[in-house]
Amino acid sequence: MLKIDGIPPRLTEQLCEELICQQYWHQGKLVQAVDILFLKVNGRWHQLYFDAGMVFWRLQQEAPVEQQAGEIFAYPLINIGEKFAIQNDIITDCITETLGAKAHGLPWYLKIKALYSLPITIIVRGCSSSSRES
Repeated sequence: MLKIDGIPPRLTEQLCEELICQQYWHQGKLVQAVDILFLKVNGRWHQLYFDAGMVFWRLQQEAPVEQQAGEIFAYPLINIGEKFAIQNDIITDCITETLGAKAHGLPWYLKIKALYSLPITIIVRGCSSSSRES
């Protein structure tokens, strides 16, 4: 079980207004397909990220803004709620766990099931991908 820093929002039975990920690119190569997640639920933005074996939940006042890309680093925003048809759907379940034994640096995932969409599993660290389960 992951350690949690911050207060996880109540997501079950809530409307997923938006689900955005921030990617991390270094010298034109994708390093993390999902570096930070932003969820908008009940008109409030929640930031979710992983570091040093912990899951961090933070409340944000405003929508994420794409950072200006530099020559070396880029942090584009991807609307995965729209991409996977979960935007404006009811979240029926939300799980955050590691994909392996208790160790730092292992991938973790956020699994969201929605009322009218197929479940999505967002894998962060190591695997660096977003995928739809069937």
